[in-house]
Amino acid sequence: MFHQRRAGGLLARAARLCAILAAPLLACAAAPAAAQVTVSFTSTPANGTHYVAGEAITTRLNYSGGTGLQSGNIAIAQMKLDIGGTERRASSTSTLSLGLRVVNFSYTVTADDFDADGVSIPANPIDVMGSSWLSRSGTNLISINLSHAAVSSTHDVIGSAASISATNPATLHENNLNGATVSVALANVTFGSGVTTASFELVTTMTGVSISSVSSVSSGATTATLTLASTADISAAATLAVKVLAAAHTGGTDLTTGTVSVAPVAASISSTFPTPLGSVALDGATVDVDLSGVTYVGGAAASNFELVTTMTGVSVSGVRVLASNTRAVLTLSAPADVTAASLAVKVLAAAHTGSVDLTTGTVSVTQAQGAFSVDPPRVAEGGTGDAPTLDFTVTL
Repeated sequence: MFHQRRAGGLLARAARLCAILAAPLLACAAAPAAAQVTVSFTSTPANGTHYVAGEAITTRLNYSGGTGLQSGNIAIAQMKLDIGGTERRASSTSTLSLGLRVVNFSYTVTADDFDADGVSIPANPIDVMGSSWLSRSGTNLISINLSHAAVSSTHDVIGSAASISATNPATLHENNLNGATVSVALANVTFGSGVTTASFELVTTMTGVSISSVSSVSSGATTATLTLASTADISAAATLAVKVLAAAHTGGTDLTTGTVSVAPVAASISSTFPTPLGSVALDGATVDVDLSGVTYVGGAAASNFELVTTMTGVSVSGVRVLASNTRAVLTLSAPADVTAASLAVKVLAAAHTGSVDLTTGTVSVTQAQGAFSVDPPRVAEGGTGDAPTLDFTVTL
């Protein structure tokens, strides 16, 4: 009986000792540490009141527990933002270093973003994207509890934008730019009062292009139509955009549209047959005249082409426009022989969709040279007292 009681006491003491010894081991398997995370906004809008398209909203996570971050893929982390009830995600701009306690995030506002009562960070905003963020408590690595309440901001988001909604004509080129109209539409903001040509600027590398007038724009409108004046002469494709100055609308910052293309207009001789053109064989020869930026119209009669040359008697006798409407094959009429010269083609405005005559560069017309050959001479000897003769043949 004594031995049983003594054994039972030993077992009890051993159980208590095991419980004491096991406590640290149980702590190793404990739930993640209590929240020691704060989140905040670190940016303010440039205009002091609201963010606009292209601006960055920056935020920060601060961790105060343990020994700081010891592991985790910080680069792929995202912080959720609430912009007008729509979830947006700010991406991490930090990289992991041992003991890191601050992680920064950034989101760039788009034209589609709108929040009239302040952007906010919702509860539990951090998405570690499958990674595991760990800190150290003593000798143990512990998962970081990233839970946090929502954080509000007093700064609105008006991702305002301007765009070119239409042009007339629909396709702009250097010949129709003068008098063309460009419609500018606003998103999330409206025009104010007193909109004039001075409310806009053209963004282009072309010279000689300006805004001659603006349609009547009432306060609260979202579209304005600009009429252009142009003397532009371009040799390569150009672009045009419109900047709407801040004073013209309710957004508080300049807004620039995307670009539209403006094509150069030109005519060029792409090939001839024969090549090169010769003065003797000029009658019936053909010249291919290509257009860029505009197209041929109405079949383009021979009367719509003029030859620019010092040669006399040379004209266009026929024209065939190919299905693309960008190439015309001209057949020439010429005397049997002309003096060598250069030749260019003027395409009259009536022949194409542009508004001015177009003249090609020149091609050379070579002078035909007479060809002749001399057969080897033969010496014929006559009879006694006769003079010898030299026979040869010349072929022209």
